[in-house]
Amino acid sequence: MVMAKDLTVKQRKFVSALAEHGNATQAAVDAGYNVQDRLSAKAIGAENLAKPVVRSALEATLAQHGIDDAVIAASIARLLSSPKGSDVARGLEILLKIRGDAAPKKNVQVKLSYAEHVKRSLLTADQS
Repeated sequence: MVMAKDLTVKQRKFVSALAEHGNATQAAVDAGYNVQDRLSAKAIGAENLAKPVVRSALEATLAQHGIDDAVIAASIARLLSSPKGSDVARGLEILLKIRGDAAPKKNVQVKLSYAEHVKRSLLTADQS
């Protein structure tokens, strides 16, 4: 378990703010990091979430507030039964962001010929 002394003062404030509202960019601002703009705050938030000591402290803080894997799984199950698909997507996004589990957003364009697509599909099928 991560002890408070393992974190800097700003990291402790970051974890607290992130647990409160789930926005790493805003948590970096709230924690008092010297940010010039939202882009630098976003970078600091992502950098903090990549640090194992910060992730562990965040998980411990969430657990203290009763948010653990079981609660998250139950929340996801409720969201999946929601009549609105957008509610499901947004809810999952928020839960994963709070946990630091959200995949980074990257726009990737891949162009495959139909023959290449079929070839890859066949190779994948053969491997299973």
